[in-house]
Amino acid sequence: MDINSINNINLILEYDHNNNLVVNQLDNFDLINIGDAVLTSGLTDKYPSGIVIGYVSRIEENTYGTGKILYISLYYDINSIRYVSFLKRLV
Repeated sequence: MDINSINNINLILEYDHNNNLVVNQLDNFDLINIGDAVLTSGLTDKYPSGIVIGYVSRIEENTYGTGKILYISLYYDINSIRYVSFLKRLV
């Protein structure tokens, strides 16, 4: 996945071994709540900014209690999407 943004915090989304969309590299000081939207950041040329990916559905402490693990629920049913096009405004 692309780098995404929650409350202007840049995160990297990954799939875990149970096919959950998760964020692992997050410390305990980042203010993120259940229900916060996850949007594309536009930091890469691959995707424009502001496209809704999903929302935070669950927050857990990591194994050592030093950070958080976020679980992200997709906004769209990924199985029903057939084609996706991204347009970039050049002006």
